[in-house]
Amino acid sequence: MNVTEISAKEYAELFPNPPHVFNSVAFTELNRHKCDAVHYLIFSDTKLRGGLIVGQRGDCFSAPFSAPYGGFTLTRRQPVETFDAMTSALKEHFGQEKRIVVTLPPLWHDPDSLSKSVSAMSRTEGAKCLIDLSYHLDLIPGSGMSADSMSVTGRQNLRRSLNAPFEFIHTDGSPHAIEEAYGTICRNHEENGYPLRMSLDDVEATAKVVPADFFLLRLNGATVAAAQVYTVAPGVAQLINWGDIREASRLCPMNRMAYELAAHYSRRGIKTFDLGPATEDGIPNEGLCRFKESLGCIPSLKYRFTI
Repeated sequence: MNVTEISAKEYAELFPNPPHVFNSVAFTELNRHKCDAVHYLIFSDTKLRGGLIVGQRGDCFSAPFSAPYGGFTLTRRQPVETFDAMTSALKEHFGQEKRIVVTLPPLWHDPDSLSKSVSAMSRTEGAKCLIDLSYHLDLIPGSGMSADSMSVTGRQNLRRSLNAPFEFIHTDGSPHAIEEAYGTICRNHEENGYPLRMSLDDVEATAKVVPADFFLLRLNGATVAAAQVYTVAPGVAQLINWGDIREASRLCPMNRMAYELAAHYSRRGIKTFDLGPATEDGIPNEGLCRFKESLGCIPSLKYRFTI
């Protein structure tokens, strides 16, 4: 298997339809300043087989370098031996002594290629694997969430939130609307001691290259919750950040937000709503796992390899 490094322009021409936005050249170039160098790699033998975008910071190589996940972009379905060959060639390209971190999407994104990626990388000599639990909803066409798949507590909290006079707003995506949504999410993270990895400038810049939606939940005219969602692949919407303010928590605004988001994207023809991981470096946040499962979310495995 041959590995060739090419330009961003050439890579975009070879892979005009990546499996998700985080493997796109546009998203990568937007974040290029966050690393020392970006390597656009293609893998070929008698044919072009696939590509991988790798960011470099010093001696650290990461795919992706500033996104929830990355992985190979393929020209077509590939056999398992191709994944073995691409993984071996990747190691040879940067040198066996270098370590490369590859974070894959949750397995449900593409069970075929991701399962083969996991197999190939797990068999690489010296490989280390970290596994996160990621949660998603399979949306019911036209209605969103299924009450049957919720826990008893989830149904009770949803009823409480539906009885409250919340107003759900899909914003126009203007800078003012983005700032309002971001401010609410930021307040939530500060109140709960969670880091917020994206600055307001990051959020505004990304919304120019990724299909992004911003939502507000208001109570008596005051914003009490907000959400930031990307359409990351055909039929897939991904929750990037969300949160409520502490004063409103007794009315379960996040249950209402999840319900409204699921209904919104279901009406748009989205099949899967990705609520993201509930673990940090593989360690479960038990409360977050319990909350997502109360909504009827399905857990799946999300692999990160150091090879």
